[in-house]
Amino acid sequence: MFPESIAKQLRDRRHNAQAVTNNPHLMSLPDKELFDQTQTQQRALITENVPDFITIDATYRTESTPHWGLIFTTNKQFPRGNHRTTGALITALHNLLTNTPTPTKPTSTITWLQKPKK
Repeated sequence: MFPESIAKQLRDRRHNAQAVTNNPHLMSLPDKELFDQTQTQQRALITENVPDFITIDATYRTESTPHWGLIFTTNKQFPRGNHRTTGALITALHNLLTNTPTPTKPTSTITWLQKPKK
């Protein structure tokens, strides 16, 4: 899970971001229930937990239920604990959010977050 500081810096850039780590209730939820919660809030979810959330995505698709999106990343792409990596992660998310139109309906988009170009 990503720290509140990342969500705060995105909010400072005028993005509507929330961190699961800032909400004890959300932190206690199993993955499927957490994803369901993000859907009721019309939010995409960013995660490194690709195996579990790709399975949840498949369930939504099997049930013909569109969702508000998943953004996947990996610890290899954005290593945790490195302040330069945190900055790159924030820049990558900011670029994605700035350059992607805000959907008016769920589209079940899956995005692999890319490192920002230098």
